[in-house]
Amino acid sequence: MKNTKFVIAAIASVLFAQSANAAQYILNYSGTKLGQTAILFATLKIDTADFVNGGGGYDVNSVTGTVDGETVLGLIANPNTPGTTQAAGFVFNNILFNANPAFDLNGLAFTTSTGSWNLWGTDTDAYTLMKYAGGRYTGAVDGQLSVAAVPEPASWAMLITGFGMIGAATRRRRFALTA
Repeated sequence: MKNTKFVIAAIASVLFAQSANAAQYILNYSGTKLGQTAILFATLKIDTADFVNGGGGYDVNSVTGTVDGETVLGLIANPNTPGTTQAAGFVFNNILFNANPAFDLNGLAFTTSTGSWNLWGTDTDAYTLMKYAGGRYTGAVDGQLSVAAVPEPASWAMLITGFGMIGAATRRRRFALTA
């Protein structure tokens, strides 16, 4: 009976280990390029604040990754957070929302070596990723965006501890049965 409770507690800790307000997210975007049949891809990793701001979302503090084969150089700062600012050809707020769409009409602004980019959402299944360079806009509309939280180290520790507890309980039970 004692071992059964131990096993149940270990299984529960594994099943319920989850990230509390993850501060890192992986974004994957794909959409058809304007006027083409080619697909524009972006994989971004963003770091956010751990607390909700006055705009109802999380301030994006940094962005890395690739977009359309280019390396992302960094976030375009928003001095008016949580409000909007206009720079590099876009109006943006750099706020990630814990809902769908993950970005509002203002979106996330960042740069690559060839221009500035803005990722924004118009509804749950329509995201736009536009580039501004040389006085013109290119990019993709009505693309798909997936957002996945990267678990915090504490979540990984809890998960590993839970698996260890299950292993220990199984080992103790096996020794009890053979003795």
